[in-house]
Amino acid sequence: MVLYLIPKTSIFGAILLTGYVGGTIITHLRLGEPVYTHIALGVLAWLGLYLRRLGSAKSSGQPEPRGALVAQGAVAPSAFITSAQKRGL
Repeated sequence: MVLYLIPKTSIFGAILLTGYVGGTIITHLRLGEPVYTHIALGVLAWLGLYLRRLGSAKSSGQPEPRGALVAQGAVAPSAFITSAQKRGL
């Protein structure tokens, strides 16, 4: 769990946490118990990691990919038309 909390090792920590949760899921399936909470824990671990990386990228001022700018309407799709397309070739 500590590896998941440290930013440099968070992906490795998430992989280890997923393996641990997978083991608990198999154990509870063998006993015939519900596993919904364990599945939710695994999904939340990866969702939290994704949201943390997304938030740190936005706060650090890194530029967004060009496709994201088009999807948000910041760049008109016509900006990607080449001069050959404009001439009708």
